[in-house]
Amino acid sequence: MSGRIFISYAGANANAARAVAEYLRGAGLSPLVDQERISAGDSFLSFMEDALSTSDYFLLLWSSEAATRKWVQIEWEAALHRSVLEAHGFLVVGRLDEHPLPVLLAPRLFVDLHPELLPGIADVVRMWREDLSAEEQSGRPVASNRSLLDDAQGVPVYVTSELFGVAVPVSIDLSVPAGVVLLQVREQLLLPSSLDHRGQVGIRFEYRLLHNQIPLDFGRSLAEQGVKAQSVLWLECSIRPFAAKSPQSGTLDTATFRTESSEFLALKSAQRRLTAAVRAAGLTR
Repeated sequence: MSGRIFISYAGANANAARAVAEYLRGAGLSPLVDQERISAGDSFLSFMEDALSTSDYFLLLWSSEAATRKWVQIEWEAALHRSVLEAHGFLVVGRLDEHPLPVLLAPRLFVDLHPELLPGIADVVRMWREDLSAEEQSGRPVASNRSLLDDAQGVPVYVTSELFGVAVPVSIDLSVPAGVVLLQVREQLLLPSSLDHRGQVGIRFEYRLLHNQIPLDFGRSLAEQGVKAQSVLWLECSIRPFAAKSPQSGTLDTATFRTESSEFLALKSAQRRLTAAVRAAGLTR
């Protein structure tokens, strides 16, 4: 992450945009503001295309004035497309007043920048820094979905997997046993637990959480096992065939099924089922 932040705003909110940009610079980031970057004769479209494609984040300063500006709408629609396409929390909304958000923006991450700018923009900078740390640890961008696990008393942690294309931010109580968190993740992502392949092969999906490459003990709390704020947890899944039906007896016969092609087909089916669940949860890229 280079710290490039594209700020979109209506002309009537230029003073607020400059104040936000100044704060971001003070925090070591590189805000992109059109009035500061475009000289006479430069192409606004070229600036916008470059800024949207190279920025790490898009900060929309939303207001009653922004709601009436066509160029602001074009910018946030393009930013929303990138955010959805990459499953990445690229688009952040900073509300300058109480004007309602468009339906498409309502689920996106937003902060209130009124009646004062500083508390809200400080929260955004903190979040971006946390996301940067998670991206460096996981090698994955942070997902736009921030509602997987949301404990009001919890601390920010990230969950990712070799199956995912993103790292998912969550808020969890570190005093909770790792097994409880694992169960919550599985249930919210609707990950499969077992599969009966054509009545011949049984498939079991076995999951575990790792921290610093060490499997977490299901019965001990996350805190006891070294998990803290901004930690990255890895979700692993093993797919295990466990039995097949004997053509002679019609009963499950673990000894014979491993030599049959049904095992291979069952494993393929299980992998597709798991991939489909991850895709349905919006965690692929």
